[in-house]
Amino acid sequence: MTYAWQRWGAWQGGRAVLALALAAYCLVTPAGAAWQEGVAPSAPISARIVLASPGSDPPPPLPKGFCPAPSAPAAPLASPALRAGLRPGGHLEILAIGSGSVLGPPPGRIFDSFAYRAAQILKAAMPSADIVLSLYGGRGMAAETMSRDLPARLAEHPVQLVIWQTGTIEALRRVSAAAFARALEDGRAAVARAGAGLILVDLPYSRVLRMHADLRPYEAVLRAAATAPGVMLFSRFDLMRGWAEGGGVDLEHARRAERLLDARRLQVCLGRVLARDILAGLPPPDSAVERHLSR
Repeated sequence: MTYAWQRWGAWQGGRAVLALALAAYCLVTPAGAAWQEGVAPSAPISARIVLASPGSDPPPPLPKGFCPAPSAPAAPLASPALRAGLRPGGHLEILAIGSGSVLGPPPGRIFDSFAYRAAQILKAAMPSADIVLSLYGGRGMAAETMSRDLPARLAEHPVQLVIWQTGTIEALRRVSAAAFARALEDGRAAVARAGAGLILVDLPYSRVLRMHADLRPYEAVLRAAATAPGVMLFSRFDLMRGWAEGGGVDLEHARRAERLLDARRLQVCLGRVLARDILAGLPPPDSAVERHLSR
């Protein structure tokens, strides 16, 4: 597997070195501290991963009933660029941008991030395609900052799919819904100009978060933004709430000794559903991919 560490230019090295570099930049916070207001953001992280052959970096196994997938996928993403990239012999560039959670469980375990786990399944669906995942984000990054940074990120590589996780910081900082909507529209327009499809990822389900912020205006803005052509909403909030209320994964009630493992498993759950939703608009995956999706 090849990694391009873009913060310092082109660089190749081992996975352990990359993990140490990420740990130096990401903040490790105790449970609940991530929802405190006024916490300074960490420096943005940028990483580029060329997906290896299917079967590399196997995810942790999921206990039975841990995160059952919804019976029906989301409305498929209508994106000619995605269809062209995810075909035999194709080349698919994915840009995942967001605040801390887009980088995986702290301290930045990007190989456990939901975007990476989704990309793994896409690689399994189309082994002959070159699939590259670029990650850009940092704890405390707001939609306005990400929207401003998007054009430069999109100019670096011919991206066909953008996964944009956002909304949590705006809710905690009580940013006006109108300002949040403007930032999303600016970012959406930049993605559209680049000819890429856009998947918006909404807020996580968290009782602590709901105690500190009114999430409804921001969820409404995200739903409205997802009605634009070439945009899809991945409802992380609804998925996590369904799992927690159904007796499945619930990080806020996890035992301390198992919290990190459950956080890694949660990323697998989210990535699996995200990959299924992406593939819903493409030709049916083969039986091997179906097994991978249902594990």
